[in-house]
Amino acid sequence: MTMRVILMSLLIVLMASCVQKYNAPVKPTSTGYLVVEGYINIGNGPTNIMLSRTTPLNDSAVYLAENGGTVVVEGSHGDSDLLNPQGNGLYSAVLNLNQQEQYRVRITTSNGEQYLSGFEQPQLTPPIDSIFWTNTSSGVQVFAATHDPTDSVKYYLWNYEETWEFHTLISNLVWSYDSALDAATAVAYRYPDMSYDSSIYQCWQSDSSSTIILGASNQLGQSVIDAAPITSIPHADVRLSVEYSIEVDQIALSKNAYTFFQQLETSSTQLGFLFSPLPWQPAGNINCLTNPKETVVGYVYASRQQSQRIFIGNLDVPGWGYLNDCTTGKVVNNPDSVPYYYYENLPTVPYQTSDFGSIINYFLESKSACVDCTLTGTNQKPGFWP
Repeated sequence: MTMRVILMSLLIVLMASCVQKYNAPVKPTSTGYLVVEGYINIGNGPTNIMLSRTTPLNDSAVYLAENGGTVVVEGSHGDSDLLNPQGNGLYSAVLNLNQQEQYRVRITTSNGEQYLSGFEQPQLTPPIDSIFWTNTSSGVQVFAATHDPTDSVKYYLWNYEETWEFHTLISNLVWSYDSALDAATAVAYRYPDMSYDSSIYQCWQSDSSSTIILGASNQLGQSVIDAAPITSIPHADVRLSVEYSIEVDQIALSKNAYTFFQQLETSSTQLGFLFSPLPWQPAGNINCLTNPKETVVGYVYASRQQSQRIFIGNLDVPGWGYLNDCTTGKVVNNPDSVPYYYYENLPTVPYQTSDFGSIINYFLESKSACVDCTLTGTNQKPGFWP
């Protein structure tokens, strides 16, 4: 979904860069350009094609999913496969394709408009040699290394999904309620044995790449990529506060597909200032059959994906220096003070108890997100996590 993120960013920056309101002397259309994202997967995974439309300038939305259409993958030998609509503009299916055959997509939208991409020769992505990282004073930098022994692949695209474990403040307290008042009146120990609740302490969060990551070896003597920068993690970032994992996907591109993404990347990085050049329309390979003058954004290519995952633990980066911004406050445990904290904060641990520890006189509290990790992540451990 990288291209959609880039296009959304371009439109946001363009709209935010205006110094005064401008009323375009044209009647805005109900929908804008068709945006086609995805590739024809000749490997074991699904072929995913995402359809959306850019919206008019006077619309608060930046893109609109294109549902209700059909997407067909056609082979140069006459075979065809229908992708199944999944909702939110996604059309997907696992296809059994021949890597020696060329492929294209034929799209029919809900309003009857027809679109066709050019035939693409599948690119056979070589395996990733390694995903490695270095630790410097500014943080961790993740790289990919690969090579093509056949010396035929020259252009690459990388995507990634990162996941990290994080912890919140330990809490063994919970609000106690007066059912008649339907309100918190005090705090009590969460469990009789006074242990803390790990279900709100240990969580995971994930994110995907949102930039275009490209690499090329066409100007080198051989098809070798020694160290393609994938992502960086600033020093003291929460992602390495406990343990971090990244899965990198590598996809081989044709020269034309690489040029398209390179132009799209350049367009996105040249914006941000009032007098920056406007983004040009990258030369995609999709045309509208029913209206040849219509602009279509996208490039559908054929390739297979290679993936590799690595883990980095907090102990692997000594002196990481992560500090959360969670502060605690001392609260007297009585009905007069508790409701003030109840609505936005959660109790953590006792601050002062009775001689036998059964009565809590004072407790510590903090922002809810600092105590309950499920407010910003999930407590369901990923299946790939050790």
